[in-house]
Amino acid sequence: MKGNYCINIGLVLILMVFVNQIAMGQCASCPNSGSISVKSYTRLPVNGNVNNGNNAYNTASWNPSGVPGSNNIARFPNAGSYLWQVGGGSSEQLAGLILEAGVTLELGRSNNNQSVAFRIENGCITVKSSATLNLAYYTELENVAICLEPGARIIFDSNFTNPSPGNRDDISFNNVLITLADNTSILDFRNADIQIGSLGLDINGWTGNELCDGTTPPSGFQSGNIRWTSNTKNICEILGSRVLPVEFAKFDLSINNNERFAKLSWSTQKEWENSHFEIERSFNSIQEWSSVGSVSGQGYSDGEVKYEFVDWNLPVSAGNIFYRLKQIDFDGSFSYSPVKAVQIDAIPGKNPWVLYPNPSLIQEEVNIEWREPQGWKEEQIILRISNSKGFGTSLFLKNILEVQEVVKSYFNDQPAGLYLIDLSWADKNQQFKVLRK
Repeated sequence: MKGNYCINIGLVLILMVFVNQIAMGQCASCPNSGSISVKSYTRLPVNGNVNNGNNAYNTASWNPSGVPGSNNIARFPNAGSYLWQVGGGSSEQLAGLILEAGVTLELGRSNNNQSVAFRIENGCITVKSSATLNLAYYTELENVAICLEPGARIIFDSNFTNPSPGNRDDISFNNVLITLADNTSILDFRNADIQIGSLGLDINGWTGNELCDGTTPPSGFQSGNIRWTSNTKNICEILGSRVLPVEFAKFDLSINNNERFAKLSWSTQKEWENSHFEIERSFNSIQEWSSVGSVSGQGYSDGEVKYEFVDWNLPVSAGNIFYRLKQIDFDGSFSYSPVKAVQIDAIPGKNPWVLYPNPSLIQEEVNIEWREPQGWKEEQIILRISNSKGFGTSLFLKNILEVQEVVKSYFNDQPAGLYLIDLSWADKNQQFKVLRK
């Protein structure tokens, strides 16, 4: 999409687990969500440089003690330089990173083998203004939302010493969303072999217009806020074609917590064979998208066309909602808009289960949700659903998802009428009267 500053690669996606979008030039927080927790670490000079046998630190060690793990987003709040290296044949897996202003962090390896050094999965990376992240060895990024504020930089520059790089300079992206705040938010590819998986890489905020000619990158080693060198491999995987059938002029998202709806507004500057837009939504994750509505396109246009969609069926629990527009041509081909995100509050109330819409029309799906998913303790659930004559079903279920699937499936096959839902778990019970019209 020329001029909308978005790349769509592969099956484009995306992403991850938290609000990591730009608002007023600032990245929203990587939240504590479910099993993912943010842990803040401060820099302490040490001489030993080895922790747990796997991680060497030249100028810093961990405080509080304990290396971040696969369920941790490691936050560095204090300005300064940090070096985190894995040793031996080990790899370090974590959910993400938060680099506050003035932090420089290098992730690398203390030896020179072919193993992946860092796996960052199912989380987010936030690089604040004037902070720098250097991925200095074989790194895998999957299901990750990355956000760079103005003046932030990520360097992809493997520091292997063997003349034959093998996997040492690989930087792999799979189901990754990168959001760049402005033209001072820099992606700097140096000694890097770019690998893009089947679920793709999406970049919002690329300010360049220089594209590859086939597999030949533009001269000058720069396209807007994306840079590279003669040692960069596969940069054209990123600097691909940006000419799409629809040219977006804007895409805005707002939330009304009082009346519980999200409003999407967008406009196009040009359309060619534009059939329609599907509005896709993901909640507290950018791994699973679902369609929540559709808006017909203009078809062909050389002037501005405005569109709007209101999502009235928001989740009942507090969290982060992601939206994207799937633009579909008359021939069925499609492309995606940038991803937008908002935070919503939970519906007030004391009962843990919430059912909506109620009353509902027979062509509408009935949804049931647990108000605070992080408070679920994995108890077995007894679900009973019956009509006004007492006929129905009774099931033993393992988790919230099974309850949601059974309720939705049951009402898809039932006529209009009054129904009773009875839920029992642990020593608790909750009932709903459901009216279908």
